[in-house]
Amino acid sequence: MKLFGIEAKQVFQTMGSVSFALQRAASQGIPGLGTTAVLIEEGWIDVHYPCDGHIKARIRIVFLNQQMSSFRESDLFGEIKALFEQLGIPCDETYEVDFIEVKRNMRAVNPKDRHGQQDRT
Repeated sequence: MKLFGIEAKQVFQTMGSVSFALQRAASQGIPGLGTTAVLIEEGWIDVHYPCDGHIKARIRIVFLNQQMSSFRESDLFGEIKALFEQLGIPCDETYEVDFIEVKRNMRAVNPKDRHGQQDRT
């Protein structure tokens, strides 16, 4: 699925949430290896639904290295409507959306569980 002109790939889902990575494919020249395809992470989207209380859908959209000013307000809310359609959330549902620009990002990961197992290489 594409959102904000960027490929949105589902990363994980729970009973009440779903998370998407916003990624662009690009080619990059690597000395000694030639040109290779790489994925550039542009941000992520977290959707929590249904939530307790009056606001039933809570969404956080994080853009890395991208100016939100490049989007018109009507574009932003059109993309929210498209996201709701993809996820089966009624278009008239109550919601809050946080749009966040991040200039620097760091990730910490512990892929090994308490038994020493991991799902990655």
